Amino acid sequence: RMRISQEAIDHLFNDARTANGFVDQSVPLSLLKEIYEIAKMGPTSMNTQPARYVFLTTPAAKARLMPAMSPGNVDKTNSAPVSVIVATD
Repeated sequence: RMRISQEAIDHLFNDARTANGFVDQSVPLSLLKEIYEIAKMGPTSMNTQPARYVFLTTPAAKARLMPAMSPGNVDKTNSAPVSVIVATD
């Protein structure tokens, strides 16, 4: 049986923290595709991928999201180079 290292477990689950600030740098589309390719392989019932991802990369796309945001998240979301909406079927 294969086991993930304790260092990896700590990195993923014990030491990770939510980002509260962002650098003013764009995220390449190739990196977003790579992230999706990893995320889509997560375990689900019946080996399906019920999640749908919408990557918002332009100011116009993020502006459409703002009316749905909690007031406390507007500035942080606007400052992020990419926002993603994750929804399930």
